[in-house]
Amino acid sequence: MVMRRVCGLPAGADRLERIYGFLGLELRPAMREAVTRWIAVNRSGAHGVHRYTAEQFGLTAGGIRDEYDVYIKRFGVPIGA
Repeated sequence: MVMRRVCGLPAGADRLERIYGFLGLELRPAMREAVTRWIAVNRSGAHGVHRYTAEQFGLTAGGIRDEYDVYIKRFGVPIGA
């Protein structure tokens, strides 16, 4: 499946290049450089850490799983403990 191959890549210009290629487009060097710079500046945690829980929004893990059951099964989404 194309999505698994694309999503298996680390976030970055290589992933974007695969998406562009799938769409029959060329990822130009200037865009590749801009994406690489943006990822470096906006890396995970660069602007602080946010911690949210489902319970803060009146949700439960079981309820979320039930609502997304079809999606989870269709795309083989791993379910954590």
